Amino acid sequence: MVPGELDSSALKGSVAVTGRLACMSRAEAFEVVRQHGGAPSQAVTKRTNLLIVGELGWPLLDDGRPSNKLARATSTASQ
Repeated sequence: MVPGELDSSALKGSVAVTGRLACMSRAEAFEVVRQHGGAPSQAVTKRTNLLIVGELGWPLLDDGRPSNKLARATSTASQ
């Protein structure tokens, strides 16, 4: 998993969001995904093609452990 710039073709699959987005609400992000032919998802599954990690509220818990979504994405990606 590498952060970086993606073209809109990356949104043409199952897309999940974790963390708080800096420039739009989650509902707005899901609408952008839909507009680009993707399927927004509330959860990370084996079908998740892209996990968007919000800049605000990095998905780590207070004790430094990854959030459930980030842990599932990492586990699924390594399989």
